[in-house]
Amino acid sequence: MTRYTYKQQLNERSLLIDSIKAVAIFFVVITHCNWPNQDRLRYGFPFWIDTAMPIFMFLSAYLYSQSFEKSQIVTLKSAYNISLLERNLIRFLLPFLLLTPIDIFCNIYMHGSQNLSHLLVFLIGGGHGPGSYYVPMMVQFVALFPLLFILIKKSGKLGLLCCIGVNIIYEYICTLFDHSLLARSSVIVNLVYRLCIARYIGLLGIGIYAIFCKVKLRTTIPIIIAMIIGGGGWLYLVNYGKYDPVVFTRWKSVCLPAGLFSVSIIIFILSFLQCKWDSMRLSIIRFIGSSSYEIFLAQKLFYAIQGILLLNISPGWKTAFANIIICSLIGVMYKRYIVNAFLRQQKNCFFQANKS
Repeated sequence: MTRYTYKQQLNERSLLIDSIKAVAIFFVVITHCNWPNQDRLRYGFPFWIDTAMPIFMFLSAYLYSQSFEKSQIVTLKSAYNISLLERNLIRFLLPFLLLTPIDIFCNIYMHGSQNLSHLLVFLIGGGHGPGSYYVPMMVQFVALFPLLFILIKKSGKLGLLCCIGVNIIYEYICTLFDHSLLARSSVIVNLVYRLCIARYIGLLGIGIYAIFCKVKLRTTIPIIIAMIIGGGGWLYLVNYGKYDPVVFTRWKSVCLPAGLFSVSIIIFILSFLQCKWDSMRLSIIRFIGSSSYEIFLAQKLFYAIQGILLLNISPGWKTAFANIIICSLIGVMYKRYIVNAFLRQQKNCFFQANKS
C-alpha cells in the first residue's frame, strides 16, 4: 500500500477551494476581534467578514458530495457506512479532543471546580471561545449529511426545496417561541438555535445540489445574479435599513437569505476559475486551507485565553492581522505535527489489526 506524505496529500487538493477556505478562516479570526458594532457596519463586515460561516457550510456539503460521488455512493446504506462515518467523525473530534485538557482548565479557572455533568454539557457545547458551536454542529453535519446527499441525489430540485423548507420551518418555529407564552424559555431556544445545524440545512442543500446541477453558462449567470441581489439586499436591509424580519430573526447576517449572497459568489468562482487557479502553485495557501479547522480551534482558544487573562487589547486592523498570523501558525503546526501524528498512529494500528 502506498503511503502519501503530507505534501503529496496537499498536492491532490484543489488550490482554489483551499484558497477560499484560507480567506474564510481569516474572516473568522477578524470577526472575533471584538469590534464595536459601528466599526463592523462602517467597514461593511456583513458583506465579507460575516460570510465565513455560510461559506464553510456550503463548502463542507460541496466537498463531501464530491467525495461521495467519487466513491459511487448511491444508497442510504452505503452512505451510512460505519467506517466512513467513523473517519469523518474523527476528522472533527480528534483535533478538538486533543485540546480538551486546555478547554477544561480554562473552564475550571473561570468557574471553579465543577461536577462531571457540567463539564460534559460544557464540552458538548464546543468548549470555550468564540465560534465554539461549530464543533457540535459539524458532528451533526457528519450524521445528517448522508441523508441529505441521497435525498438530493435521488430527488434533485425537490430534495433541495425540502432542505430549504425545513430550514424556513425551523426558523419560523424558533420565532414563534419569541412571541408566545414560552418566551421565558428563550434562553434555551437561543442555545438550541446556536448549536443546531438545522439553521444551515438550506445552505447544505445548495452545496450538495451544486455537484449535481449541470446547467449551461447562460442559465447559471442569471441565477447567480439573482442570488447576489437577493442576498445582498437582505444584508443591507437587516444591517443598514433597520428591517425587522418576521422569520430569520436570529443571526441575520449568516442565515439562509444572507448566505445566498456569499454562496452565489463561491459558485461563480468554482464554476469559472477552477482550472486557471489550480494550475498555480502556492504552497502556503494549501497549508492554511487544509488546516482551516485547526486554525479555527486555535483562534477559539486564543481568544478564550485572552478573555481569561483580561487582556484589554483594542480591536483594529493591526490587532486583526497579528491575530491572523499567530492563529494560522499555531493551527498549521498543530495539524501538521500533532493531529497528523495521531492520525498516522491510528492508521498503523488499523493496518496491524487487519494483518493479525
